[in-house]
Amino acid sequence: MPTPREKQDYQKKYWKEYLEKKRQIHFVLESKEHELFRREAEKRKSSISKEIKRHALASIQGQESLSNEAIQQFTEVNSLLRNMANNLNQIARNLNLETKQGRIVNGSDSKKILSAIFEGLERVEVQINERLQRGVSDDH
Repeated sequence: MPTPREKQDYQKKYWKEYLEKKRQIHFVLESKEHELFRREAEKRKSSISKEIKRHALASIQGQESLSNEAIQQFTEVNSLLRNMANNLNQIARNLNLETKQGRIVNGSDSKKILSAIFEGLERVEVQINERLQRGVSDDH
């Protein structure tokens, strides 16, 4: 069991190291500015200080700060892409199996199948781009 002196030394060392790694700043916001950050923090279920930090770092790093709606849309797109990848893997496996079993003898059959796949991918790409465009215009 540590002695009170050892506890005190530990805490002193801890705070010294902490303050070397972290910096605290203080500034004043106008009521309107504070309200903007408060609403943003509420939407994101975050704190005002975390929102200010997030926006400041995004600005300095040249990154756009995305809205919750944009993040949700990118999540949906990511999910669609993962589903497409799984479907393409299944199609490729089936094509290979069909070819090995001699069901697809003519190479043009494979080309027709692949052509149909790529046409479908192009349609999906158009839909994703339209969805993202709607999301961008909805956010701004």
